[in-house]
Amino acid sequence: MPLGFTELPNLQLLKLGGNLDLRASCSQLLRGSWEKIQVLDFAYNKIHGRLPASIAKMSSLTYLDLFLNGVKKLLAGENHLVGHLPNWLGELKNLVELDLSSNSLEGPIPASLGNFQNLSELQLRANKLNGTLPDSLGQLSNLNFLDVSMNELSGVISEVHFSTPTKLDSLDLSENSFIFNVSSDWIPPFQLIYLYLGSCHLGSIPSNISKIMYFFSLSNNQMTVEIPNSIGKLKSVRVIDLSRNHFIGSIPSSIGNFSGLSALDLQNNNLSGEIPSSLSELHLLRTLHLRATGNIPPWVGEAFPHLRILGLRSNDFSGEIPPAISNLSSLQVLDLANDALNGKIPASFDNSLSGAIQASMSSITALSYLDVSNNNLSGVIPYTNQMATLMHLVMVETHVYVEVLSP
Repeated sequence: MPLGFTELPNLQLLKLGGNLDLRASCSQLLRGSWEKIQVLDFAYNKIHGRLPASIAKMSSLTYLDLFLNGVKKLLAGENHLVGHLPNWLGELKNLVELDLSSNSLEGPIPASLGNFQNLSELQLRANKLNGTLPDSLGQLSNLNFLDVSMNELSGVISEVHFSTPTKLDSLDLSENSFIFNVSSDWIPPFQLIYLYLGSCHLGSIPSNISKIMYFFSLSNNQMTVEIPNSIGKLKSVRVIDLSRNHFIGSIPSSIGNFSGLSALDLQNNNLSGEIPSSLSELHLLRTLHLRATGNIPPWVGEAFPHLRILGLRSNDFSGEIPPAISNLSSLQVLDLANDALNGKIPASFDNSLSGAIQASMSSITALSYLDVSNNNLSGVIPYTNQMATLMHLVMVETHVYVEVLSP
């Protein structure tokens, strides 16, 4: 095939379909600067290889047909593609990676995508796709990455969707309207590293979650149940996000089993009860957002040497702020707003109560955000050179003020 076509910068339409002996490499054929191209029809040819990154520059492209070719990668994410996903996509049987994310595609996901026996990555996130997730995707035996998040998909998700992909390690179904119907004794044939099910209208935490290795997110669902103690089975998980739900009851003590946990987010729930002491075993935490009641336990300042974000906003905490919080030397964000805390600001923060203020303040020199609004606190927060990193300080409806100290 003559490659001079690539030097036609004003080309808007190119149809070469049906030339059964037409041979060309994708990387050579699409290397040009077709910035005005709208239609490319290469169906029924012998085009081969991988689609190059230059296809992302074809900002006017609305139609691409590669039916019955040997393409291995179709990467067209973050473009302006519109219309429906064509059924002929399923005929690209050599396809290893399909990325059409962040476009304006609509309509259903065609069942023909289940023909991709070599497909390892399927990315369709951030489009306007609707309908259900085809059962045929459960036949993708080599699939290890599936992302259909941020669409308008609905329908039932069952074991059928995951019957074959034993290599699946990343699954993102978030921000859709799926209903999960998986039996309690079902054992997934794969071991996930990442599971994102945020905003999926889940009613409860799936019971078969013990094979998740790293990231577990069920944020912004409608769960009005207790967090099951069985969540402690996720012993290898590093990030748990159960925020923005309606969980009731107390924080299960089994969460303390996550010795490698780096982030735990339970904010914006209806949890009650005190913070379980088992959380003091989570020594690697860097981010902690909780919903609980009672007092802030003193061990919070001793148990988390790597903690950078501590969010205890909008709880029913009472009592005083434990002075040991000043021991969190890596802390960057401390949010205690909208609680029922009382008493004075601890000596670590209060110039009038301690003669070693600068020494104690020097231990939290990374602090950039402090919010103690809407509490019954009083006292002084001294501003010294050690607090130069502080960018946000909020103290609405308190009796706390800042005193600038001389160096």
